[in-house]
Amino acid sequence: MMVLYDNQIFTWQKFGGISRYFSELIQNLDQDFTHKLPLNLSNNQYIPYEDSLRYCTFFPQTDFRGKIRIMKMMNNIAFFNAAKKKEYNVVHPTYYDTSFLKHIGNTPFVLTVHDMIHEKYAHTDLFKNDSTTSKNKRFLCEKASKIIAVSQNTKKDLIDIFQVDPCKIEVTHLGQSFENRNNKIMHELHLPDRYILFTGQRDGYKNFSRFAEAFAVLHARDKDLHLICTGPLLSETETVLLRKLHVLDSVQHLFVNDQQMKELYSKAALFVFPSEYEGFGIPVLESFACGCPIALSDASSFPEVAGSAGVFFDPKNVDSMVDAVSRILNSEKYRTEKIEEGYLQMQKFSWKKMAEETCAIYRGLCYKSLYE
Repeated sequence: MMVLYDNQIFTWQKFGGISRYFSELIQNLDQDFTHKLPLNLSNNQYIPYEDSLRYCTFFPQTDFRGKIRIMKMMNNIAFFNAAKKKEYNVVHPTYYDTSFLKHIGNTPFVLTVHDMIHEKYAHTDLFKNDSTTSKNKRFLCEKASKIIAVSQNTKKDLIDIFQVDPCKIEVTHLGQSFENRNNKIMHELHLPDRYILFTGQRDGYKNFSRFAEAFAVLHARDKDLHLICTGPLLSETETVLLRKLHVLDSVQHLFVNDQQMKELYSKAALFVFPSEYEGFGIPVLESFACGCPIALSDASSFPEVAGSAGVFFDPKNVDSMVDAVSRILNSEKYRTEKIEEGYLQMQKFSWKKMAEETCAIYRGLCYKSLYE
């Protein structure tokens, strides 16, 4: 049986959770499946080796007007050429562009929904000028043969917001790509002795500004405590806020690769994830894998993913954040207990398990189409 994937996410994303998900899915497909990932141009870092032999990078270090449009046009040609051969049994689009539909006829397709952020935060500056994504997502949810939700929380949101039939949705939890804490950690970075780690985007619902207030309280109690951020450079607004809170000199930003990210997790006093909403939250599992305890929001999918290993707080309450973080910082015994619980919790999730469950969905659709 063959699965045809489209090129959407591999066209415009260099790094990111969604392209990581599809890469891991493709690499872990059951042996009775083959796949096609039609690409001419891509700068994505996660493309499986077999597929990477068939495409060219396209000015990976340079951004210019029209770059993504050119890549999209060239990759759509590759997809059209693959689709017209009709050699596949099921189609799995990698995002919400609907253009693939006109090429696949009546072939069943599976749609993965990672979160409902566009719908929940449509009124914010992040998404107020992007109504297309949500419109396309709703349309594809109506047309899809099956919908994969990456958490029970995302399934619930799909039902509540789009009124999707629950029977149409299957939950397949994500995994993480780091090895476990017993693997050798490289020592490449010059890091402070005690620091809290904050990874990824920080604006809007990611809730960095409120956590910065909590960090200011924690830093006032312990001047040796630092905050390390990865992801985008600190914005001017963030810099002004941190200076106003008198903690700017204790906040450090780093660009890191996966190996260095493991080092950051493994040496951190704790990882903090104050986001108000996540469809799943892969960094939770990454943190557990590296032996790093985590303080995180008691919202959306976090309790489902972190379980009892998480130290939870109200993401809208600074005092609650301070209390949760302090429990980890102030007791080495408690910290060690949470590390052990995190390691056990992490083992409930894997990319291999995700792929097996996804293949079962593909298989069901393939057999159904044979007998219709």
